[in-house]
Amino acid sequence: MKTFIYGYDGKNPAACAEMLKEKGIGAVVAGSFDEAAATAFRAAGMDMYLCFGAHGIGGKKGGEYRLARDYANREKKWFSSACPNDISLARERMENALSAAEKIPDLRGVFVDGARFASFASAEGMDAFFTCFCPACMEKMQKMGMDGEKIRAAVRRLSEDEILDLADIPLLRAWLSFRETCVKQYMDAFSAAVHEKNPRWQAGAFVFAPSLGVFVGQTENACAHLDIISPMLYRAYPHEQGPACMNHEWAACYALLGKRADAFRKLGPRLHEETLAGERKNILHGGFLPSAVGDEIAFASQRIRPGQILAPIIQIEDERLAETARICLENGADQTGYFCFSQGKWENTKK
Repeated sequence: MKTFIYGYDGKNPAACAEMLKEKGIGAVVAGSFDEAAATAFRAAGMDMYLCFGAHGIGGKKGGEYRLARDYANREKKWFSSACPNDISLARERMENALSAAEKIPDLRGVFVDGARFASFASAEGMDAFFTCFCPACMEKMQKMGMDGEKIRAAVRRLSEDEILDLADIPLLRAWLSFRETCVKQYMDAFSAAVHEKNPRWQAGAFVFAPSLGVFVGQTENACAHLDIISPMLYRAYPHEQGPACMNHEWAACYALLGKRADAFRKLGPRLHEETLAGERKNILHGGFLPSAVGDEIAFASQRIRPGQILAPIIQIEDERLAETARICLENGADQTGYFCFSQGKWENTKK
């Protein structure tokens, strides 16, 4: 995969294509490409990838989707999305995206975003993390041989108790394992559908940083059949909302779990332990160093499957953008991408 960017100037795609090409960017990922944009990027020799949201409820009416539910059976919206096990909605979103992809000549592949469960930093409220225990998910846990009621009780204690009950660790691991299994089933189906629609297309996904992926179901095992894995490594995202951003997610973890956070995060990879121990109170505004992005990539590169492309996407507003991109490549990334065009500080991306 070439160096890529998410988004483009839809008002003047021809000029945009030439400018991006001059900056050393060879591919564009976007939610749509009209005829003018597709023509401009083809003429500039740039690759195109279509992107869609896995579980989004935008444009749907109530009753046309099933929201996730927490341990107390309260409906929770997260990332403008429904329950990840609302199969009919997920299938509709996927089919619509692939139908749109067929209409884009010379498309290189399709990316999915939001193929996961709720994270710590959900814009609709951090407590959306304590999902999903809707009837469909509870039934699925039972079919997987899990005790859904015990898992639900452990998640309730995780939410409400001041100290994490160590006896709940196996149940919380089971909860995270359930999330992983569900995401894997989705990713496997997505990859198969992309390749069936067009064997030349690549199936890619924007996923959480490895240190965070285990908590939303996006593990290396869940992503095993993807062609392109693109961890979102936004180390110091400066905006108010930042789902998937390293600084926002880890800050939300500690805000949500308090004293329980240190024990709970040990269920994931042992990354950033020194930073989170010493600077976690300032992590939202201070962010992580570029070296932390390198640690994430080093971890991912050791676990990637043969033939897969590791192409992290980093925030384009990073004042140390060139350094962060270089560190990604030095630690095993095959390529890097930028999020996003509309936020671009183009002097930092010049070759």
